[in-house]
Amino acid sequence: MDIQKRLSVISCVDPFPKDYFHITVKGGGFIVETKKSNDEISRENVAEIVKQADKSLIGMKAFKISLKRLNIFPDVVFAEVHDDGKIREVHKLLKERVNFLRSSKFEGDSFVPHLSICGFKNEKEFNKLLKALEKLRNTAFGSFYVNSLDLIIANLNHKYPVLETVRTFKFL
Repeated sequence: MDIQKRLSVISCVDPFPKDYFHITVKGGGFIVETKKSNDEISRENVAEIVKQADKSLIGMKAFKISLKRLNIFPDVVFAEVHDDGKIREVHKLLKERVNFLRSSKFEGDSFVPHLSICGFKNEKEFNKLLKALEKLRNTAFGSFYVNSLDLIIANLNHKYPVLETVRTFKFL
């Protein structure tokens, strides 16, 4: 992504590899043998999550999204997702209908569909980054159709999480 290359000259920026690009719809939790806290999912519950998600997503229609406008969270630079609220709709559906998925403060009205493109290594030249983002803010990255949703497990034992697909839910 050209934007990553342009931002990577700023010392606080850490571009994500392209195979890590994803749009999170609903966070689940950490997979463990025995659940001990709200942010954990026992391995035995993964099959039930798949079953409940499958049932909840039946009849979901494919939809178009556009990636445009750069923005930041405290830990990443991201492209905003514009989709007439479709990802928020799927997020809400999974939040309400699939047990075992953790809740966080960034859900419901606080949920912001996005595609993270860079993380932050440190605070050096952060003001330089903000100035660059002001100039690049209205960048458009294109549009595409979303015709499926992947349930993934993120292996966190790497610099960038390695994403493993557990199940793909196809849309109509």
